[in-house]
Amino acid sequence: MYLHPAPDPDDEVLRDRTYTLGAGFFAGASNPNAPSTSDVKKMLIACGVHFPAGATATYFPASGKLVVHNTRDQLDLIDDLWNFDK
Repeated sequence: MYLHPAPDPDDEVLRDRTYTLGAGFFAGASNPNAPSTSDVKKMLIACGVHFPAGATATYFPASGKLVVHNTRDQLDLIDDLWNFDK
């Protein structure tokens, strides 16, 4: 018999993290053809980020800010993908 550790309920809590991406983070970020929020979310999904029910990614091209509402492990994955400090 193998006993699995109980899942940490805090791991499923959705939390916000704001990323400052800078003007040149996405190609064309300084022009009207900058990626939309749905494009950025698709990029994150393609990189392996999961978006459980209630999780979101909102990109603000004018300020270069990305606000992600997701679980801690998925936010940490984004940090690792884009080399952000935690």
